[in-house]
Amino acid sequence: MRKMFAMLVLIGAMMIVSRAGAAPTFSAGPGYVSYPLISVTGDPGAYSPGIQAFDYDGEGNLYIFSRNQIIKNSDGTPEVLFNYPTTVTVYGSFVRVWGDTVYFGESSNGSVRSVPAEGGASSRLFSIPDYKGIPASLRSGLDFDLAGNFDCGFNSQSQMFLSANPGGFAAGENKIYYWDGQTDPVIVADMGKYSGPLAFDRNDDLYYGFTGYPAGPENVVYFSAARVADAISSGVPLSSDDWAIYASGVDACSGLAFDQNTPVQNIYTSSSLGTVTGIPGPRNINKFGSGSSPSILRFLPRENDYRAFRPDGGRLSILGTDWLDYSSTIFAVEPCPQNFIVGGGDYGISGRSEIAVFRPSSGLWAIRGVSRLYFGAAGDLPVSGDYNGDGLAVPAIFRSVTGLWADSEGGRIYFGVRDDIPVPRDFDGDGTADYTIFRSVTGLWAARGISRCYFGSKGDFPVPADYEGGFQNLAIFRPSTGLWAIRDVTRFYFGGAGDLPISGDYNGDGTVDPGIYRPSSGLWAIRDMTRLYFGSVDKGDSPLPLDVDGDGTIEPGIFRPDTGLWAIRGVTRVYFGTEGDFPASR
Repeated sequence: MRKMFAMLVLIGAMMIVSRAGAAPTFSAGPGYVSYPLISVTGDPGAYSPGIQAFDYDGEGNLYIFSRNQIIKNSDGTPEVLFNYPTTVTVYGSFVRVWGDTVYFGESSNGSVRSVPAEGGASSRLFSIPDYKGIPASLRSGLDFDLAGNFDCGFNSQSQMFLSANPGGFAAGENKIYYWDGQTDPVIVADMGKYSGPLAFDRNDDLYYGFTGYPAGPENVVYFSAARVADAISSGVPLSSDDWAIYASGVDACSGLAFDQNTPVQNIYTSSSLGTVTGIPGPRNINKFGSGSSPSILRFLPRENDYRAFRPDGGRLSILGTDWLDYSSTIFAVEPCPQNFIVGGGDYGISGRSEIAVFRPSSGLWAIRGVSRLYFGAAGDLPVSGDYNGDGLAVPAIFRSVTGLWADSEGGRIYFGVRDDIPVPRDFDGDGTADYTIFRSVTGLWAARGISRCYFGSKGDFPVPADYEGGFQNLAIFRPSTGLWAIRDVTRFYFGGAGDLPISGDYNGDGTVDPGIYRPSSGLWAIRDMTRLYFGSVDKGDSPLPLDVDGDGTIEPGIFRPDTGLWAIRGVTRVYFGTEGDFPASR
């Protein structure tokens, strides 16, 4: 359950700060990058977390519930929309923006209110004088009792639903309510247990994530839109006989969110146990990431194609709280082309790709049989490459939020901005990796001190490589159409939507061969050469084209983050690394 505790003093909007030092953390798995968006200090003396809840409006503006205030943080400029006129405890439970209205609830008194997103007078929708339960007769109109509110959601018909526990923490009486804005609320489902999150898919089916005390494995269940409509019209609440189990064994749920992927929407759940779980289909659960007590989950409006390694695939925001100092941080988690941006994987003198991982949560670089060192931090991307011309890869990071490139031998420069894709390669033929970015929103390629040009567009993968023999060619792969475009050389179609590029020299002739990996089936297809199956979508495998035996040819490989498995087809299987590590070899 979300932890909402007492607060003794109000704070103003200017208390929203980015803090150094102790702070919550979140680390997503390979194919994603996470970084902090906003942090707010907590008040341990009053057991008050810095941020209790948040949401976005249709324009991407952020709204947070922080210490008795509802704050709109448009373009980073805080504006207080509502300030509870009290100095007593207020525990924020949810914020939900729908249309031009911000709805918010607090579980200390049980009130739910609304305020215009552009500011103005607030309205009280629900209130309760104590925490003992809902009175027998409910008041009609805009002011009636609803205890223990926890979460709120709207379906496509703008119907409002709330998850609430009227009997308090120990009673295990959580219910889902429907409210039409005019009459008394209707109980549409009797869920039992403790307060849990709810969400609607694009078909208006209602999903609910169970939690419990003590926290442990739980179910995510759903009611069809037709059953919900029947419960509203009949007044007869739904129960366990009416729901279907979507996934079992999910860590106790504190947050629930859908992406907009097609044809199947992925569900993401957060848990006070420190995990975020991805559910890409019925009964299919994968650990997505881990951090400091993740709770509220929100996707930016209109985002879709949210999958690992997909440039411009959307953004998931996750609220985490460090319960040692009660500080809170909202993290952005975005897909990134991580396994394609590494510039080199030969860290020793072997002339081969080493098995290596980068652990952003601690900055650890672990290179099997070679070395271990700490360099980098959460949110950094691994961009190892030969930056000094000695023929070996050097551990290096790209910090997207500032454009910093830094390597473990002391090199530091600033080049690029947030959302740029780093692609360190030797574009001028001098034997060293060049600091290069691909800005997909405009198609810009910029190699520091060398050149700038425009080639490609939003959603393209940068796949520069030696496709002809002799030097690096600029190239892109466009998964929406299967287009491969190699600048000044050729254009052809190979692969399609959902495929990942896995270019490499698969026949040892000294030139790179275009190839694709299809996560849905584990297919490796190398153009004009071969097709084979290696990898599992159910395990979240990351494709890794590697030359681990030093024979000059690429072998298909995968990294399985939940177990740390490296499997190189026909060569070896080893365990090295763990959940949250990035494979740092190519």
